[in-house]
Amino acid sequence: MHAVVGWWRTTLLASGIAAALQGGCSLTFPCESDGQCARGDASGTCEASGFCSFPDPSCESDQRYGELAPDGLAGACVPATGTTTVEGSTTAGTASSTSAPPPTTSIDPDTSGGSTGADDTSDTDGGSSSGGLPVCCDAECDDACGANFPCAPVVVGGPSTAEAIDVVVIGDMVVWSTGDGTALRLSGFDPGTDELLADISPHGNVFVTRIAADDTHVYFLDFNGPVVGRVSVPDGAYQQVTSVAGGGAAHFGGLEVSAEHVYFAMFGTGGIYRGAKDLSDMAAAELVADANDPQDVATDDTHVYWSESNMVRRLAFADIGTQTQPTTLDTGLIVNALDVDETHVFMGGAGEIRRVGKDGNSPAILTNATAAAWDIAVDDVHVYWTSNASNEVFRMRKDGAGAPEVIATGTQPWGMDTSCNAVFWTQNLDYTVNRVAK
Repeated sequence: MHAVVGWWRTTLLASGIAAALQGGCSLTFPCESDGQCARGDASGTCEASGFCSFPDPSCESDQRYGELAPDGLAGACVPATGTTTVEGSTTAGTASSTSAPPPTTSIDPDTSGGSTGADDTSDTDGGSSSGGLPVCCDAECDDACGANFPCAPVVVGGPSTAEAIDVVVIGDMVVWSTGDGTALRLSGFDPGTDELLADISPHGNVFVTRIAADDTHVYFLDFNGPVVGRVSVPDGAYQQVTSVAGGGAAHFGGLEVSAEHVYFAMFGTGGIYRGAKDLSDMAAAELVADANDPQDVATDDTHVYWSESNMVRRLAFADIGTQTQPTTLDTGLIVNALDVDETHVFMGGAGEIRRVGKDGNSPAILTNATAAAWDIAVDDVHVYWTSNASNEVFRMRKDGAGAPEVIATGTQPWGMDTSCNAVFWTQNLDYTVNRVAK
């Protein structure tokens, strides 16, 4: 398996995809060196402003900012002298301008965000980054972020012999669950790199559904039981992480991995739980909160968030095991999936995509003109979701500007995840995992 992974990395570097993940992404956030500025075969310059420019003889300076620089710089010539104000800071050697304001939307542009509710705490569980990865172009799709959007999807895994349910990205690898196949499969970003990662059937009555990952392991729930297991990537070695004392059934409950714990929802029998990643409570997961019909889970650095019945709730890590009650952030929607960024919680349910501030303020419906969401993910700019009802994969700006965009159509899209420059999702009816450039 290690040899296969090494081959993937070599192939990805040769094709330019890995270069896009490493250097190309700097087109959308401050660069540190010229080597981070690349667009196809063109080599760029990391300007003093911290953003990439590319050769253009029509400019007096012979350099023009890339199209993914901030508003006010994108597409503008780099003057030979002067200063540029970017995000409120002045830097020598570039043009004088200021960033344009964000688009006006019908959504309350609340950005105060952050964890400012009454149950805030400085305690940290080292949760997964809540800011998402920067948005950038896929190296194999010309002008992927421009006129050619959306790009054509690529099948990178399957078809398997069993349904495809959920997917996670780990570095330059993709792991996906096969449901009634009781297995996890491992793929690269290119077609033809799909292999069995682990057969879970010897470890109990495991129907592999929703999965989550950190840098080294993929975690999963037993659909018909109370066990959370994990396998290491890429060798596929299995370990039990924790189990709910007294039994239960997770069904399609979600799970999320932080630095110290895996948080999970027992959708079949109720309750939000967590288990230690150091395997110190394998036989008895800790109850986080009593919850009826909990569906999905998310974390940031200080809180765990979950959906139950028609509510979205949160609880500080420091308050777990105390008498502190969870804070209700939103009501009225049965939420199938949720994700968080620095300031907001994003949720998808029956025909609606919503957001609410992490402090419970400024709830807003981003769209109610879409089919039911099965899974959801956010990055710096967009919220993405799959709909197994309409057989489509969508994206929409997080600030609510514009309408939802269909980025791909498929056969019952279910789980999804994003890398820096691509969206991945499973298709349950054709047993595949797919990728499309952002």
